[in-house]
Formats: sequence, structure tokens, C-alpha cells
Amino acid sequence: MLRTARLCIGLAAFAAGPAVAAPFNLDQHGLTGSWYDPATPGQGVEIEVYPDFDDPTQGILFAGWFTYDATAAGGQRWYAMTGLATPTGAADLHIYSAYGGNFAAPPIVAPTAPLGTATLTFDDCNDGLLAYRFDDGRSGMIPLARLTPNVTCTSTGDDVHAVTDTYGLSGNWYDPNTGGQGLMFDFAPSLGGVFAAWYTFVQNGQSIGDGASQRWYTLQATGFVPGVSALAGIPIVDTTGGVFDSPVPTHSVQVGSVDLAFQNCNALTVTYRFDRGENAALSGVLQLQRAGPVPAICNL
Repeated sequence: MLRTARLCIGLAAFAAGPAVAAPFNLDQHGLTGSWYDPATPGQGVEIEVYPDFDDPTQGILFAGWFTYDATAAGGQRWYAMTGLATPTGAADLHIYSAYGGNFAAPPIVAPTAPLGTATLTFDDCNDGLLAYRFDDGRSGMIPLARLTPNVTCTSTGDDVHAVTDTYGLSGNWYDPNTGGQGLMFDFAPSLGGVFAAWYTFVQNGQSIGDGASQRWYTLQATGFVPGVSALAGIPIVDTTGGVFDSPVPTHSVQVGSVDLAFQNCNALTVTYRFDRGENAALSGVLQLQRAGPVPAICNL
């Protein structure tokens, strides 16, 4: 009788075939952070997921893509991608851009009509794939690796027992008075690190009005350790010379610095100073808030 039972169980398992892994759950804040292709340094994607956004079965995924024009002479370009983050393992996104803003100043800039589509998938919490198709004919696939250590991500959703510390401050911040530009932050508690991409425009971008009006900078520093809510002297880095989704060498130079001071999980003061480049001698203060809801894990 026991032998017969074991045989039946074995036949049932054989008939069912090999086990199929469950799809990776995109509906989690744990994917929020910095992603890039090591083969194309100097460009990358900042992701923020708003889990269970108005729906307990799916969230919203927003991504800022900092890159370059399709020719070396074309300069910096950036795009925004957004779509649903579901537990089914793939996010179908629309690609947008914004043109004609002025650096850290009005007007509020609306996104363009969709410029194309993209699909974002993840093998695990550290490896993903961005497949894109622009209406102008550009298409391709970009393997993505996580820049900073994972904090809360698991294949099934956020690890509610993870120690999050400063990671809850990660995400998309902006000034409503200058909508259409802003900063996306990635805080790495285990490293005491902060990385950010600053999506903005040239000072006279409104008069230019096309892709040449865009600018982006990156910020990166250590010292933002758990318990800290402010950090001064973070370098502003300008990276130039790249080509869209191409391994062309780029050149990076520090052009200024910023001070960060968080008042709470929805209020941030950014004080900036430029000492070289096209914004040399320019300084000012940005009062920023989150572009979406405050993550439940943020407890500043």
C-alpha cells in the first residue's frame, strides 16, 4: 500500500512537469533606486515604485532615464517612463520627455505626448531588463544592474522586517512651482551613501524649446548615515560626451556642490552652488516635496 501511494505521487509529479517559478513582484517600494548598464557608464535609470497605488493589486512605477542624444554632438537628454507595477513580473511603460523649461525656475513644463513604449522586467532584486521602442525608430534592450545595495526587495514583495533607515527618503522630489524638473534620490543605509539624478534645463531653456533645452546632473556622496537628516558639500557632477545607449566614453567633472536638509519625509531643502561650467557663479535654494505619497517605511 505504501509503495503504491509513493508510485502515485511520483507519477503525479512527473505529469505536472517541472516546477515553474512565480513571476517577480514589481508592486513594491524595494525596486526604488538607481539602475544602470555597466557597458554604458555615464547614463542610467532612477526608479520609484508607489506600491498598491489606489489599488491593493498594483502600484505605479515611475522612472527617470538620464542619457544622451543619438549623436555625440547632441548633448544630454532625459526621459520619464511610467506605467503599472503589477505582481506579474513586467511593467509596460510609456516614454515621455519635457522641453522648454528654465533651470530651477518657472514655467511649469508639461510632458510631451508619448514618444514610445518600454517594458521593464526583473530577474531578481539586482538585475533587470529595459526593452524600449521609440516612435522615431530607435529600439533595443538594456540590461540593468542595481547601483546600490538592495534594502527591502524580495521576489514576492517588500521585506517588512528589513532595517530601512535612510532608504525611506529615496524617490522623486520636486518643487510644484517648477514642475517638470526635479531630483530622484537613492539612499543606501549600509554604505551611508546618497546618489541622485537632477533632471532640469539650461537657464534659457524656455527660448530653446527642444531637446537641447535639457540638462541633468548627478550627486553622489557618503556620510548620510542612519540618524542623519542633513549633509553639506555633496558634489554636483556634469557628465558629457555620451551617445544614446552606446558604450562611448564620457567625461565627468565636478561643477559645484549642494547641501541637503530634510525637515521630514515630505520636505527637503536643497541649497546649491555652481563654481564652473555654464552655471558658474549661480546659487540658490530649492524647497522640495515628494512627487507621490510618502512611503510607509519613511520615519524621519
